Amino acid sequence: MKTILKNQTVDIPENVDIPLEGRRMIVKSPHGTLWRNSNHINVELDLLRKKKKRLRDHKWWGNRKDLAIVCTLCSHVQNMIKGITLGFHYKMRSVYVHFPINIIIQENGSLFAI
Repeated sequence: MKTILKNQTVDIPENVDIPLEGRRMIVKSPHGTLWRNSNHINVELDLLRKKKKRLRDHKWWGNRKDLAIVCTLCSHVQNMIKGITLGFHYKMRSVYVHFPINIIIQENGSLFAI
């Protein structure tokens, strides 16, 4: 059975701007820019600007797998907003199971040799 309409909204902070070009989303802030192309996903994206800025995506007449992409797309946008406002930091860990691994860190921590 198909659901008539499923929609979900994402709140956009004040210092973040999301211009939409079709289904291509560009998340801009003073810290940088991220973009994601979702042309292969058949959903409609709208910007709502009443009291708060919000991004709404909705899907008409979708089955279960089609409706799951609505929540997935909102999660991608929320993660892009979080990464653009708070930043991110990668930590690399080396783990071995049986044989030990020797790692040498070179060039002030920007290069390592195994």
